[in-house]
Amino acid sequence: MKKVICKSGLRGYQSKLQDGYANFEEFKAFSDTYGLAKRLGYKNAKTAWKANPTIQGSIEPSDFRKVTVNYPCLKAGASWFSELDLQST
Repeated sequence: MKKVICKSGLRGYQSKLQDGYANFEEFKAFSDTYGLAKRLGYKNAKTAWKANPTIQGSIEPSDFRKVTVNYPCLKAGASWFSELDLQST
């Protein structure tokens, strides 16, 4: 899991939802108890599990949330290969 600073200012984690639980049954049990799927914006645990969003959390319950992961953009007309340093040595 990636280490991050959460909204509360506490150190926390960032990972895909399914990486944080042993299986769907475990996530469903936590979701039913603490309302995790609803807090992530999903109708139920099954929908959240299938979507497998990137999440953040810490020891502060309000830090548990879905986050958007930004990937670097390419320059217009560029390809991934042209962005790599492929110089021979």
